[in-house]
Amino acid sequence: MGKYTNIEYERRFLLRQLPENILHGEDKEIEDWYIQGSMLRLRKTIKNQEIVFKLTQKRESVAGDRSKHELTTIYIDKAIFEQLKAKLPGIPLYKTRKYFQRNGKKLGVDVITLQQKQILILEVEFKSAEELLLFEFPALDITHDYTYSGYQLAILQHKKE
Repeated sequence: MGKYTNIEYERRFLLRQLPENILHGEDKEIEDWYIQGSMLRLRKTIKNQEIVFKLTQKRESVAGDRSKHELTTIYIDKAIFEQLKAKLPGIPLYKTRKYFQRNGKKLGVDVITLQQKQILILEVEFKSAEELLLFEFPALDITHDYTYSGYQLAILQHKKE
């Protein structure tokens, strides 16, 4: 693990509908650019008119365990974001992250449109493996289902019919 790498514990759930207690005015627009042939992603986020650009490497700590990742992020400016996006082959994923509160924890649901159908994915991050294992949510756990990875969803989002 690198000097600037953090460990991220995460579980993902497929929702049938948005939770009722969505926090209005908290939405974040996200554009991800998955760089083909790598574990790298460019990300642009817009929330309340603030724009943030990042280059991130996210890889499994243990092969096949999609709940624990080594995450390295570099914050970049718009010019570098655009330059990298123009030069590196990749595929975009556009989504809106909506937030809600559950048991005092702020949670994010990604709303992704695929061929006029919305996919709702709840992503929950934890500080430890123990906390991750204790979390329960009444929805299908898709943490280990690669079909719902960002890269695979990007492919589906831009697939020509």
